[in-house]
Amino acid sequence: MIFLRIKALTFDLENGNWFTNSDLYIKIKYGNQKRRTTIKWNQSRAIWNESFLFDKTEEENITLTIMNGDVLHVSEVLNECTINIYCGKIKSFKTKFLEFDMGDIFYDVKIEKIADLNIIKRQKEELTIMKQEEKMLVERIIADELKIDKFNEIKRILNN
Repeated sequence: MIFLRIKALTFDLENGNWFTNSDLYIKIKYGNQKRRTTIKWNQSRAIWNESFLFDKTEEENITLTIMNGDVLHVSEVLNECTINIYCGKIKSFKTKFLEFDMGDIFYDVKIEKIADLNIIKRQKEELTIMKQEEKMLVERIIADELKIDKFNEIKRILNN
């Protein structure tokens, strides 16, 4: 499951008036899945810190569209970026216009599960080796007992 947290709008300080008093929100599209942030009314620099979850699909990219909302007219696209899906441990990213976190929400669980599976595999291998050694030991004991039985039988025959 892909985790995405839209943190804040970032922009080049030289173009500081690029978003002058806009009603900003972010549209998010990953395959057929769509989400959006809340509108930050009358802002020039929005901070969201809003989290979203997406089911992992074969899609390799997610599209983030910075919108200027308008109640009376059609919302205006201010910028759009397409980024590669990151499926590792959740970490922070920064583009020219947005700061966000992304990653696989179950990454740590998967790593622990892999570690557990490796431990189980090693334990099975050790058990197999122990069983082989135990089998060889039992075979030796049986062989030794057979030798003793044969020896005692031969001794009995000789004594008669």
